[in-house]
Amino acid sequence: MGRGRDAGRHRRLSQTRRAAQTAVVLLAVTAGPVGASELDRTVLDRFRPVLRYAAEERGFATSVEAMAGRAGTRLVDANGGVIAGEGAPMLTAGTLGSRYAIPGRRRAGRDDRLVTPGRPLTRGRRLKPRDVVYGHAARGGDGARWLQYWLFYEDNPQDRGLLKTGRHAGDWEFVQVRLDAEGRPDRLTMAQHAWSESCDWADIERSAHAPVLYVANASHATYHRPGTQDRPWPDPNDEADGKGRRVRPELETITATSPGWVAWPGRWGETLRSPVPAESSSPRGPAFKDDRRFDDPTAFDASARACGSGPPGRPWQTPALLAPVLVLAVIAGRRRGRGKRRHADRAP
Repeated sequence: MGRGRDAGRHRRLSQTRRAAQTAVVLLAVTAGPVGASELDRTVLDRFRPVLRYAAEERGFATSVEAMAGRAGTRLVDANGGVIAGEGAPMLTAGTLGSRYAIPGRRRAGRDDRLVTPGRPLTRGRRLKPRDVVYGHAARGGDGARWLQYWLFYEDNPQDRGLLKTGRHAGDWEFVQVRLDAEGRPDRLTMAQHAWSESCDWADIERSAHAPVLYVANASHATYHRPGTQDRPWPDPNDEADGKGRRVRPELETITATSPGWVAWPGRWGETLRSPVPAESSSPRGPAFKDDRRFDDPTAFDASARACGSGPPGRPWQTPALLAPVLVLAVIAGRRRGRGKRRHADRAP
């Protein structure tokens, strides 16, 4: 009798196990990507950076809603026509996408842009901006696994030293961490203006698992050590003293299609480049960078400068610096020649 009860209990237990296994298989088939993204989120959160801002910095990495959701911000087309905001359909970050979340589902254009209600950028603020970093798990062309961290700033107020140029609304900055075969970080790449720097993980300051990075005042370029960072002349050097706010931003994960604003091809700000060479337009979002770092982080790292090597030169920089020296040398030579002739004329 006892053996019969035990056998029945064993059959019921086996049936329960099989049902559970079937449920797990079905869940894996129907919701496999969700499980994968949860794993990505865990790893992205583990290595999200600590940011050390400069003492004078007042603009911090925040959410895209800080710009898109401010009262007075408008979404306009290439001709300045209002698509959303300011009496048109309401504008939020959720409005943005490959097609706009407004009546008619209008397709987004590359020349569309966000027009903010003017500086200071606190104007029209509905909510206090949050400290946010956008995490993206990516694979390189070589199969390497990378953790990308995208930082959004509402503006870049740094003058580039020529006629007060270079300031622009909206600013996307970027760092990425490579994982080895065991899932441990072994490399970090930092975008810095028109170039980037790649360092071994051993060269990076860390707080527990998190890399500690230094953000330059106003330009928001990211460095792995504090201090004054050289830039090519005539641009001003970056000041990244790390004596301001210390924050580890909250993580929000993104993919190529989610949230919808990642698939928006327009410009994060109203600034359009003028004929002045040093001017910059407001940037496009992470998935639309010309160097395709979003799609192939390994190629982006391969193009980076070696750790600590400093900024690249400019092709015109050496001639520009040598030209005044050559002109002065010619003038000095001619004066010397005239002096010798006068001295010869006076000779008996």
